Amino acid sequence: MILEVFDRDLKRIAYLENAFDVVEDLKINSINYLNFSIPYDDMKVQFLKPFYYVKCDSRLYRILPRTIEEEEEEILSVECEHVLATLLNDVIFGHVIIGNLGVYTREVIEYVLNRQSIKNWKLGKCDFERQFEYAWENENLASALFSIPKPLADEYMWTFDTEKYPWTINLVKLEKNIEPELYIQKRKNLLRFVRSSDLKQLFTRIYPLGYGEGINQLTIKDVNNNIPYLQSPKNITDKYGIIETIWIDRRYENAESLKDAAQVMLNEFQEPLKEYEVEYQHIDNKDKIELGNLVKVITENENFTDVIVGIKYNYDDIKESTITIANKGRTVASTIADLADRQRIEMAYSQGATQLYAQSLQVNADSKHGAELNFFIPQEMRIINKVIAKIKLEPFRAYSKATEGGGAYVTSTSAGGGSYTSTSSGGGDYGSTSSGGGDYVSTSSGGGVHETTHGPGNVDQSMVTVNVQGGGGGYVRFMQTHYHEHMVSISNHSHNFRIPSHSHSFRVYNHSHGIDIKEHKHSISLPDHEHTIVPGIYTFGYPRNFQIRVNGKNKGYFNETNLDVDLTNYLLDNKKRISRGSWQSIEIIPNDLAYISIDLILQGFVQSRGDYTV
Repeated sequence: MILEVFDRDLKRIAYLENAFDVVEDLKINSINYLNFSIPYDDMKVQFLKPFYYVKCDSRLYRILPRTIEEEEEEILSVECEHVLATLLNDVIFGHVIIGNLGVYTREVIEYVLNRQSIKNWKLGKCDFERQFEYAWENENLASALFSIPKPLADEYMWTFDTEKYPWTINLVKLEKNIEPELYIQKRKNLLRFVRSSDLKQLFTRIYPLGYGEGINQLTIKDVNNNIPYLQSPKNITDKYGIIETIWIDRRYENAESLKDAAQVMLNEFQEPLKEYEVEYQHIDNKDKIELGNLVKVITENENFTDVIVGIKYNYDDIKESTITIANKGRTVASTIADLADRQRIEMAYSQGATQLYAQSLQVNADSKHGAELNFFIPQEMRIINKVIAKIKLEPFRAYSKATEGGGAYVTSTSAGGGSYTSTSSGGGDYGSTSSGGGDYVSTSSGGGVHETTHGPGNVDQSMVTVNVQGGGGGYVRFMQTHYHEHMVSISNHSHNFRIPSHSHSFRVYNHSHGIDIKEHKHSISLPDHEHTIVPGIYTFGYPRNFQIRVNGKNKGYFNETNLDVDLTNYLLDNKKRISRGSWQSIEIIPNDLAYISIDLILQGFVQSRGDYTV
């Protein structure tokens, strides 16, 4: 077997003609290894750099840091790991949940491969279409990838094609109902046969536990007829009895996924592991075998067909090559190691703890203005056990103390003027108060000589009346006969006159009055002052019942004034879950003025990371 060397760009740079002790150790569903030696003074040693690539047969490996062994001459021993180990270079940082209904196995695998910083691997064939839910936290991509098929009930195997880049990974079913690829028979080609059986890991009843702790830890009871365990069939328990084990894997946060994984575990461990290490004689290349092939073994005491789960090729002496056959397609060693890893993880960090959260409110309320308490349920609260409120109604309370008030000039708000009409008033006849009469003397008037106007000369039959002004004058009448004038002399005189007693009557008709008020302001002056109030608690109202509203929705009426109410079911949404990462509200509306006390307590399981399952 001549090994080929490639640089990091997958360019072939050397053939290792002088390599020796070439051993390839292959195990099913694992990262496999290649080891070889080469003289230290070989000129090709310069190409054996860490993380360069070596090709053996059709499989590609990457070189790990070198070690040097000193014998008669310096020997370089080189260890390589399969290029699947490149998935160890990338991680899923933080916590991720993927899968469940509507997300199939292929999509989950592609999700993991898409996290590669360098796209070395792509998915080829996938024989499974399951819808399991997966949770990873700070895992490398190789670990995450290998965990995907573990809940599968069918036997499976990862296969790899590294002939073309990017390399291809396949997840295939192991077929057991086909003709064996290899027959090994005593006295024909069987060289050595070693049988082993391990009863230490045998169990027939498994109690699976998932995420959480205590009463909040996930079990399978909800999806297993309220039974917390799975048990082997009667023919198995009749053979081995009831052997119990508890399996804890907090990666599982879905009961159905936890149950499926536990069933796979039970199927694997309800029968003891039987492994056979076989050395056989190679006749020609026709008996070239691979991991996952079926082998039929025929001896005097044995006649069985099982799966090849391990191959160790010694290319220097092919007769020393061995195969491992097992009655289980997956290696128990990897399962046990996985359980050990889970225990290590549990010791490394705390999953969380059950928490009690309390909040209270005391406030006045009435039938139009309820007492509302808001509380927050964090995203990290994985499980909510119960939400309980104590509600108490008492009469409305009023209390205060005296405070000093400084005086000031205060201007009122402006008022607009306008025209206004008064109310109508009916009219009527009215008499004034009586007034007594009496004798009065007018003011004196001086006399004097007065000249009349001229008249025409002809005779005029009309009478002319002349009003002579003056205190004592009167009226003079004369006949106008011709044009002439008169001279009249009036002496100084005065007039006397009498006003008898009398009264006045007047009438007021129906009418109304119009008023016009201009825009104006009022100024008020408040002197410095203080109020004296008697301290105390003064109560009003007589509350007898109340209504509960949760997140704005009516949840019922209660004819009580002191009551404990379980709010858990009231908080469920249309998916029968309580929303996380959001505010919730409870409002108490009394039938009358009331002083309301609300004391709320929430019990749940809280962890240090987000998301939720139920």
